[in-house]
Amino acid sequence: MTATKSASLLALAITVGLQARDDHKQRIRTILSERVPFVTGGTLVLHNSFGEVNVEGWDEPTVEITVTKATNKKYDASEEYKGREHLDRIRVDIDKESDDRLVVRTSLRTRSRFPTNPTFG
Repeated sequence: MTATKSASLLALAITVGLQARDDHKQRIRTILSERVPFVTGGTLVLHNSFGEVNVEGWDEPTVEITVTKATNKKYDASEEYKGREHLDRIRVDIDKESDDRLVVRTSLRTRSRFPTNPTFG
């Protein structure tokens, strides 16, 4: 076998090996869902929302808020706790200020467990 073919096979083996290791890794995801009584025609306020936001209407006097938090990085089973720690830093607070005003705030806790913006409590 020539040196070029050997190098090509070695590169292919390394690539396949790396791909096989990556196949066992996955993004970490948590889903939170909460229903809140809410009047028709009320105001929903989102503070510091990021990612995708979908709003759908229905004929019930409630609002259902579903938050999906997911990591960009993929983790293997032995490092899954690291991904969960990152997601735990994202805080979503739902505050029903009145019968017709609902505020949803998203903040990122620093490692000291305080919000990065002091206006979020």
